[in-house]
Amino acid sequence: MSVATIINCIYCKQKKTSSKEHAVQKCLGGNLTIPLVCADCNGDFSSIDQALAENSLIALQRIISQEQKSSASTIRLGGSHYWIQDDGDVLEIEILARLRPKLKPQLLIDLRDDQIHFQLVGDNVKSTETLVNVFRKHIESRALPNIPILDPPKEASYKLPRIVLHRDKELYFRSSACTCDPRQFLLDLQNKLSKKIDSLVSTLASTAKNVHSSTVQKPHVRVQLSTSFNDCYRAVQRWPQQFGQWDK
Repeated sequence: MSVATIINCIYCKQKKTSSKEHAVQKCLGGNLTIPLVCADCNGDFSSIDQALAENSLIALQRIISQEQKSSASTIRLGGSHYWIQDDGDVLEIEILARLRPKLKPQLLIDLRDDQIHFQLVGDNVKSTETLVNVFRKHIESRALPNIPILDPPKEASYKLPRIVLHRDKELYFRSSACTCDPRQFLLDLQNKLSKKIDSLVSTLASTAKNVHSSTVQKPHVRVQLSTSFNDCYRAVQRWPQQFGQWDK
């Protein structure tokens, strides 16, 4: 039985319940935890930890040098990664340890003339079935129009927009050059599918069971270094401003 401990948080300086703060980030292999940080502050730093783990030179070094030990501690390289096929079409991939490319489960959508055509793509049956289940939940809860929207990379030409599974439970929408209004596209898709979700999911589920593993070539990695202000950087700047200078 664990007992809550009240501590003076080293960041916000308030008396709050302690949480397990990793002395060295867990994403970097740290196991030692210290009870000196409150749960609120610990949670606020998660986006910064993720940026360090996936969108930094440290992330690139980890990806190149480390072996994948388990799915529970998956090493990923942040950013957009894609595979340009021989026919010129583009598929979303993610880069794992030792620069191993993995095809992301994705649902390519051809919506025209009031007809909807889907193409389900993935590297195994389990991942594509997960995509179908998460997609269904979004349709049923009318949450599909609210998923994140990503523009296509300038270096790649996406023939069709697609919905992509991210981290086994989240979706994002990758628009194509022909998608004039991505948010309206998702809203139209939501409205068209709401009345026939059962038949659609049944069809997609059958398709998922027949998905064949696609072989993705080992990628060429181009590193682009740039500094931009985003939520993570602003979060770092706000902490000293809100609570005073860091203690030495």
